[in-house]
Amino acid sequence: MKHSARLRDYPFTVRPLAKKEGGGYLIEFPDLPGCISDGETPEDAIRNGQDALQGYLLTLKELGNVEASGSEEPAGAIALRLYT
Repeated sequence: MKHSARLRDYPFTVRPLAKKEGGGYLIEFPDLPGCISDGETPEDAIRNGQDALQGYLLTLKELGNVEASGSEEPAGAIALRLYT
């Protein structure tokens, strides 16, 4: 049975990575310690984050841990630094 996690149920942040961190964008789920992913664009990071979220929650379930519940807060934040 495939475990279906909805990205919108879990708050996340997307931020640009510095060149020394490899560049691209990082997605983090603050309610799920260690659940992160990245991508070349914010959209790639979010798409990859969906896979990371699915794997994280499936692992919790397989280990017999209580599944992390989604947040009541709106999900998704993108942090960008703009230079003018």
